[in-house]
Amino acid sequence: MLNRKMRHLLFAAALIPSLTAGAVAVATPASAATRGTCRAAVSSTAVDRGVYSIRWGAASSGWSPAGRLTISAVVTNNGTAILNGSGSDNGTTITLGPFTDERTLGNSVNLRISATVRGPAGTATCSG
Repeated sequence: MLNRKMRHLLFAAALIPSLTAGAVAVATPASAATRGTCRAAVSSTAVDRGVYSIRWGAASSGWSPAGRLTISAVVTNNGTAILNGSGSDNGTTITLGPFTDERTLGNSVNLRISATVRGPAGTATCSG
């Protein structure tokens, strides 16, 4: 006489072919969407008294699935917006810049950049 565990195994073995008979393909769940990373940078070099060359840009990569990406960035000096830019592209990566601009900033220079990227998996933000 077969023990209980063995009877269950035989039953399962007999049942599986009837469940899969006629099956053409088995669907697998789609992979989860991945939000990309965001990087932003700004730097400055004094050109003349109170005049600065400002290099800035932002980028994002690692988005999955590929799709429409939009990026926007704002450069501020002491909290006041002085430069901005935006762009869009299709894919898994996007870059804004790098740009170089000259600005008269006076004696008080405190540059910051913030960027926002929107894609198929949500929103990524960064600053520098």
